[in-house]
Amino acid sequence: MNNPKHKVPMKFFLTILILILTAATLTHAQVTDSAKQKQATVQADSVVAATPAATEPVDDGEFLGFLLFFAMGVCAIIMAGIGIGILLTIGALFIVSAMVTAGIISASVIVGIYTRSLTKGFKVFFISCSIVAGCTFGAAGLWLLNLSTHWHDTLNAILLGAGCGLVSGLAGGMISFYFLQRLVARLRSKITIPIIPK
Repeated sequence: MNNPKHKVPMKFFLTILILILTAATLTHAQVTDSAKQKQATVQADSVVAATPAATEPVDDGEFLGFLLFFAMGVCAIIMAGIGIGILLTIGALFIVSAMVTAGIISASVIVGIYTRSLTKGFKVFFISCSIVAGCTFGAAGLWLLNLSTHWHDTLNAILLGAGCGLVSGLAGGMISFYFLQRLVARLRSKITIPIIPK
Protein backbone atom coordinates (compact mmCIF):
# COMPACT_ATOMS: atom_id res chain seq x y z
CA MET A 1 0.00 0.00 0.00
CA ASN A 2 2.82 2.27 0.77
CA ASN A 3 4.40 1.55 -2.54
CA PRO A 4 5.47 4.85 -4.18
CA LYS A 5 4.72 3.47 -7.60
CA HIS A 6 0.97 3.69 -6.95
CA LYS A 7 1.07 7.24 -5.40
CA VAL A 8 2.83 9.04 -8.24
CA PRO A 9 0.37 8.13 -10.98
CA MET A 10 -2.58 9.16 -8.78
CA LYS A 11 -1.14 12.62 -8.13
CA PHE A 12 -0.27 12.96 -11.70
CA PHE A 13 -3.74 11.86 -12.75
CA LEU A 14 -5.44 14.27 -10.36
CA THR A 15 -3.25 17.17 -11.51
CA ILE A 16 -4.00 16.44 -15.16
CA LEU A 17 -7.71 16.13 -14.44
CA ILE A 18 -7.80 19.48 -12.59
CA LEU A 19 -5.90 21.19 -15.40
CA ILE A 20 -8.19 19.72 -18.04
CA LEU A 21 -11.33 20.73 -16.15
CA THR A 22 -10.00 24.22 -15.52
CA ALA A 23 -8.87 24.65 -19.11
CA ALA A 24 -12.19 23.31 -20.41
CA THR A 25 -14.19 25.66 -18.17
CA LEU A 26 -12.14 28.70 -19.06
CA THR A 27 -12.08 27.89 -22.75
CA HIS A 28 -15.81 27.18 -22.88
CA ALA A 29 -16.67 30.38 -20.97
CA GLN A 30 -14.53 32.63 -23.15
CA VAL A 31 -15.69 31.07 -26.39
CA THR A 32 -19.31 31.45 -25.34
CA ASP A 33 -18.87 35.09 -24.31
CA SER A 34 -16.96 36.11 -27.40
CA ALA A 35 -19.38 34.27 -29.65
CA LYS A 36 -22.38 35.90 -28.01
CA GLN A 37 -20.73 39.30 -28.11
CA LYS A 38 -19.80 38.88 -31.76
CA GLN A 39 -23.28 37.64 -32.62
CA ALA A 40 -24.90 40.60 -30.77
CA THR A 41 -22.59 43.03 -32.58
CA VAL A 42 -23.41 41.50 -35.96
CA GLN A 43 -27.15 41.59 -35.20
CA ALA A 44 -26.96 45.22 -34.06
CA ASP A 45 -25.00 46.22 -37.15
CA SER A 46 -27.45 44.44 -39.43
CA VAL A 47 -30.42 46.14 -37.74
CA VAL A 48 -28.79 49.57 -38.06
CA ALA A 49 -27.85 48.94 -41.68
CA ALA A 50 -31.28 47.60 -42.57
CA THR A 51 -33.41 50.27 -40.86
CA PRO A 52 -31.51 53.54 -40.43
CA ALA A 53 -34.68 55.60 -40.38
CA ALA A 54 -36.05 53.66 -37.41
CA THR A 55 -33.02 54.36 -35.26
CA GLU A 56 -32.43 57.99 -36.30
CA PRO A 57 -34.98 60.54 -34.97
CA VAL A 58 -36.65 62.63 -37.72
CA ASP A 59 -37.06 66.32 -36.88
CA ASP A 60 -39.68 67.99 -39.14
CA GLY A 61 -40.00 71.12 -37.00
CA GLU A 62 -37.19 73.02 -38.69
CA PHE A 63 -38.40 72.17 -42.21
CA LEU A 64 -41.98 73.21 -41.40
CA GLY A 65 -40.69 76.43 -39.86
CA PHE A 66 -38.72 77.15 -43.02
CA LEU A 67 -41.80 76.50 -45.18
CA LEU A 68 -43.92 78.80 -43.00
CA PHE A 69 -41.30 81.55 -43.15
CA PHE A 70 -41.03 81.17 -46.95
CA ALA A 71 -44.83 81.33 -47.38
CA MET A 72 -45.01 84.45 -45.20
CA GLY A 73 -42.27 86.09 -47.28
CA VAL A 74 -44.07 85.32 -50.54
CA CYS A 75 -47.37 86.65 -49.14
CA ALA A 76 -45.63 89.83 -47.96
CA ILE A 77 -44.11 90.39 -51.42
CA ILE A 78 -47.51 89.85 -53.09
CA MET A 79 -49.27 92.23 -50.68
CA ALA A 80 -46.57 94.86 -51.18
CA GLY A 81 -46.97 94.56 -54.97
CA ILE A 82 -50.74 94.95 -54.71
CA GLY A 83 -50.36 97.97 -52.43
CA ILE A 84 -47.85 99.62 -54.76
CA GLY A 85 -50.16 98.97 -57.73
CA ILE A 86 -53.12 100.52 -55.92
CA LEU A 87 -51.08 103.57 -54.94
CA LEU A 88 -49.78 104.02 -58.49
CA THR A 89 -53.32 103.73 -59.91
CA ILE A 90 -54.70 106.27 -57.44
CA GLY A 91 -51.82 108.62 -58.21
CA ALA A 92 -52.34 108.27 -61.97
CA LEU A 93 -56.09 108.92 -61.62
CA PHE A 94 -55.41 111.95 -59.44
CA ILE A 95 -52.93 113.35 -61.96
CA VAL A 96 -55.32 112.76 -64.88
CA SER A 97 -58.25 114.30 -63.02
CA ALA A 98 -56.11 117.29 -62.01
CA MET A 99 -54.99 117.79 -65.62
CA VAL A 100 -58.57 117.49 -66.90
CA THR A 101 -59.82 119.90 -64.25
CA ALA A 102 -57.02 122.34 -64.98
CA GLY A 103 -57.75 122.03 -68.70
CA ILE A 104 -61.46 122.67 -68.21
CA ILE A 105 -60.85 125.66 -65.96
CA SER A 106 -58.17 127.13 -68.20
CA ALA A 107 -60.33 126.63 -71.31
CA SER A 108 -63.26 128.32 -69.59
CA VAL A 109 -61.09 131.24 -68.50
CA ILE A 110 -59.60 131.61 -71.99
CA VAL A 111 -63.08 131.57 -73.59
CA GLY A 112 -64.37 134.08 -71.04
CA ILE A 113 -61.42 136.44 -71.62
CA TYR A 114 -61.53 136.06 -75.41
CA THR A 115 -65.27 136.72 -75.70
CA ARG A 116 -65.27 139.16 -72.77
CA SER A 117 -68.27 137.34 -71.36
CA LEU A 118 -68.47 135.66 -68.02
CA THR A 119 -71.57 133.76 -69.13
CA LYS A 120 -69.83 132.12 -72.08
CA GLY A 121 -66.84 131.15 -69.94
CA PHE A 122 -69.18 129.54 -67.39
CA LYS A 123 -71.06 127.83 -70.23
CA VAL A 124 -67.82 126.22 -71.50
CA PHE A 125 -66.97 125.12 -67.96
CA PHE A 126 -70.44 123.66 -67.35
CA ILE A 127 -70.62 121.79 -70.67
CA SER A 128 -67.03 120.47 -70.33
CA CYS A 129 -67.81 119.07 -66.88
CA SER A 130 -70.97 117.46 -68.28
CA ILE A 131 -69.00 115.85 -71.10
CA VAL A 132 -66.34 114.43 -68.74
CA ALA A 133 -69.01 113.10 -66.35
CA GLY A 134 -71.00 111.63 -69.25
CA CYS A 135 -67.92 109.85 -70.67
CA THR A 136 -66.98 108.44 -67.26
CA PHE A 137 -70.44 107.22 -66.30
CA GLY A 138 -71.22 105.97 -69.82
CA ALA A 139 -68.02 103.89 -70.00
CA ALA A 140 -68.48 102.50 -66.49
CA GLY A 141 -72.19 101.78 -67.02
CA LEU A 142 -71.79 99.95 -70.32
CA TRP A 143 -68.80 98.02 -68.96
CA LEU A 144 -70.86 96.82 -65.97
CA LEU A 145 -73.79 95.96 -68.24
CA ASN A 146 -71.46 94.06 -70.57
CA LEU A 147 -70.20 91.94 -67.68
CA SER A 148 -73.60 90.26 -67.43
CA THR A 149 -74.81 90.41 -71.05
CA HIS A 150 -71.51 89.84 -72.94
CA TRP A 151 -72.57 91.89 -75.97
CA HIS A 152 -69.07 93.10 -76.81
CA ASP A 153 -65.55 92.54 -75.62
CA THR A 154 -64.37 94.76 -72.75
CA LEU A 155 -62.48 97.40 -74.77
CA ASN A 156 -65.30 97.89 -77.28
CA ALA A 157 -67.84 98.17 -74.45
CA ILE A 158 -65.76 100.84 -72.69
CA LEU A 159 -65.19 102.83 -75.90
CA LEU A 160 -68.85 102.58 -76.94
CA GLY A 161 -69.98 103.63 -73.47
CA ALA A 162 -67.55 106.58 -73.48
CA GLY A 163 -68.80 107.69 -76.93
CA CYS A 164 -72.45 107.49 -75.87
CA GLY A 165 -71.58 109.31 -72.65
CA LEU A 166 -69.81 112.07 -74.61
CA VAL A 167 -72.86 112.69 -76.82
CA SER A 168 -75.31 112.50 -73.94
CA GLY A 169 -73.06 114.68 -71.75
CA LEU A 170 -72.81 117.33 -74.44
CA ALA A 171 -76.57 117.35 -75.06
CA GLY A 172 -77.40 117.20 -71.36
CA GLY A 173 -74.91 119.97 -70.55
CA MET A 174 -76.31 122.30 -73.21
CA ILE A 175 -79.92 121.65 -72.15
CA SER A 176 -79.06 122.01 -68.46
CA PHE A 177 -77.15 125.24 -69.09
CA TYR A 178 -80.09 126.64 -71.08
CA PHE A 179 -82.50 125.96 -68.19
CA LEU A 180 -79.97 127.25 -65.66
CA GLN A 181 -79.53 130.44 -67.67
CA ARG A 182 -83.30 130.94 -67.79
CA LEU A 183 -83.58 130.32 -64.06
CA VAL A 184 -80.84 132.84 -63.27
CA ALA A 185 -82.51 135.41 -65.55
CA ARG A 186 -85.88 134.90 -63.85
CA LEU A 187 -84.35 135.15 -60.40
CA ARG A 188 -82.48 138.26 -61.45
CA SER A 189 -85.73 139.86 -62.62
CA LYS A 190 -87.49 138.96 -59.39
CA ILE A 191 -84.80 140.34 -57.13
CA THR A 192 -84.77 144.11 -56.78
CA ILE A 193 -81.80 145.80 -55.29
CA PRO A 194 -82.87 148.80 -53.22
CA ILE A 195 -81.13 152.00 -54.11
CA ILE A 196 -79.96 153.90 -51.09
CA PRO A 197 -80.30 157.65 -51.60
CA LYS A 198 -77.28 159.76 -50.94
